[in-house]
Formats: sequence, C-alpha cells, structure tokens
Amino acid sequence: MGQIHPPKPARLIMGVLTQPDQALLDSALARVGQLTGPPRWQSGVSLFTHTTYYNREMGDTIWRLFVAFDPLVPREFLSRIKHWTNGIEREFARGQDRRINLDPGYITEANLVLATTKDHAHRIYLGQGIFAEVTLTVRDKRFAVLPWTYPDYAEEQTRAFFDAPRRAMLDEFRRGEWRMLAWPAESATGPDSG
Repeated sequence: MGQIHPPKPARLIMGVLTQPDQALLDSALARVGQLTGPPRWQSGVSLFTHTTYYNREMGDTIWRLFVAFDPLVPREFLSRIKHWTNGIEREFARGQDRRINLDPGYITEANLVLATTKDHAHRIYLGQGIFAEVTLTVRDKRFAVLPWTYPDYAEEQTRAFFDAPRRAMLDEFRRGEWRMLAWPAESATGPDSG
C-alpha cells in the first residue's frame, strides 16, 4: 500500500480577460493583491481574438494577460480561490455583465492546472461546484500542449511566460525556502466573500 503524503504546494497563476480599460485592470489586480500581494510576474497585454464567447459581456475588444504570484498555495485551495475570484468579478460587473474575467490556476513541477465551473470529459470535480483541468504539462523541462489546451495557453509566448514562475518555484524547493499564501481562517471561500 502506498504511503499518503501531501503534495508540494503550487504557484498561483491567473489568466485575465478584461475590457480595454487600464484603470479597471489596475483596480482588479489591486483587489486580488489584497490576498496574494501584487503579481510577481505579469505578461504583456494582447488582444484576445481566439473566440467571441466573451464579447456579449465585455464588448468586441478584449485584453488578455497572465499573472503569477509569489506566495505558493496548497493545491486543495483551488476551488476556494475560484469562488473568491468569481466574487471579485461580481464586484467589478455592470449588472449581470462581467467587465473582467479572472481564471485562477496553479503551476506544479509537472503541469499547469486551471479551475473552471464547467464539466467536461477531461476535467476532475474538486467540490463546491468547481472542476480542475490539466491545461499544460511539462515535457523536456518546458510546458507542452494537450488536445484540449485553450489556444491562448497553447501559444509559444504564453508557455514561455509560465516558465519563469515555475523555475523560481523549483529553485525555492531546492533551497527549502518559500512563502505560503495566508488564507483567512474566518471564511471558507475567501476574504469578504461572506
């Protein structure tokens, strides 16, 4: 019988889609930063053109960027974090329409995992209405795509962006020194979520 051991923590990442409004983006990242601290890594902003799925809510021009954070997280926190980011999306919404979309996930030594509310054949249910998807795997020390990888995550520059947060985490593991995210004890899903 195999021995049960908790896995190493993971690096929190987030895919961000937003209306083209720098003040909105800055405010939303500052709100996320109340828990995580500011992003340690942030990609450049590009136009999101892979699907029109978000256009009804956000308009025809949508910005895409990716961020990663310094504190590591227990992997079992992913569903809590997804509930918390959904709450932040509601804070910035206009009526029922989101102005910003925050897709949390994490990087491990072996993969990049995203949280989602949508079930599919390749997703695992975590609880609390949240599923997990392995979106990228690590092969030959680089992130590699899978048949279901979202096109923007499959792009070479996106996969290259996630290399730096992963390498930093591996270095922290080698040194035996890393900082963990301090999740508030008073709430099951996150700060100010009720």
